[in-house]
Amino acid sequence: MRIEILKETLKEPGKHISYSAHVSEDLTMKRITLTVRQADANKFFPDGLQFGLEDNASALDAVKAFDEKLRKRCGQFPVKGFESLLQMVYHPHEDRFYKQVAIQAFTASGQFLNIRENARTSLPNDTTIILVPQGGCTTDYEEPIRQKTKQNIDK
Repeated sequence: MRIEILKETLKEPGKHISYSAHVSEDLTMKRITLTVRQADANKFFPDGLQFGLEDNASALDAVKAFDEKLRKRCGQFPVKGFESLLQMVYHPHEDRFYKQVAIQAFTASGQFLNIRENARTSLPNDTTIILVPQGGCTTDYEEPIRQKTKQNIDK
């Protein structure tokens, strides 16, 4: 963020300084709320987590940001057998969410966003995402890929 001083005036009586400043952002930010319905991860952010992301950020960026904030708070991902939320919910080789992941996203006005079909779609400001890594009503369970891989994730 850059701060530009537009006007600064020194006035003699009482040596009063007045100024006005203009704040401009080099990067446009949007606000995202992500709630994860998983017992171990939910302990740290039971009401979800609200954070700012770059204007062109996607659902994948939101999951990565959640992982980063969770690691800062507890040191490591709290779900045994996984290194991150991203690993739990996203198939890196097929560029999609796993079938067992229940996912809902909507805007502040209530408009539904189909991020399951395209996890890389840019999210509007004030989007809420609810993730259930192991949705209970799913018969098509896919075993998440456990090895570390950056393929497809950082495209």
